Amino acid sequence: MEIMTQKELEEFLSKPNLARIATVGKNCTPHIAPVWFIYENGAIIIGTSKASKKIKNIRNKPDVAISIDTSDGKAGNRGAIFSGNAELIDIDSEETIKKLCIKYLGNLDNPVAKQLLQVKERSLIKLKPQKTISWDSSKMGR
Repeated sequence: MEIMTQKELEEFLSKPNLARIATVGKNCTPHIAPVWFIYENGAIIIGTSKASKKIKNIRNKPDVAISIDTSDGKAGNRGAIFSGNAELIDIDSEETIKKLCIKYLGNLDNPVAKQLLQVKERSLIKLKPQKTISWDSSKMGR
């Protein structure tokens, strides 16, 4: 399979595809959670509750992997896997939550967006990938 160019990867990451973040628990057990994300300045940013298992796991061990992929049900599978050490950001994350809501819900008037913006105990997970693997199987056979 061919990898995506940087431009193709950035275009792919701008779409409202669901990501999955894998973290490592205290007993070295994997934990995978579906998440919304934005891609900014070479980093993947995820907003979540400060009480979430992914935050607890990252505080203990910052190693994460994030997978984002799509399939058209044929040979058109595209995706990327990012890995590295995540950083937790506990500053005000309202602007990031707004960006996530617009990306995934289309606007801030959506009831889910209004509910998410009311949450005060939240953190951001930021991953500047140390390793990136991407693929686009639709390029095969050209």
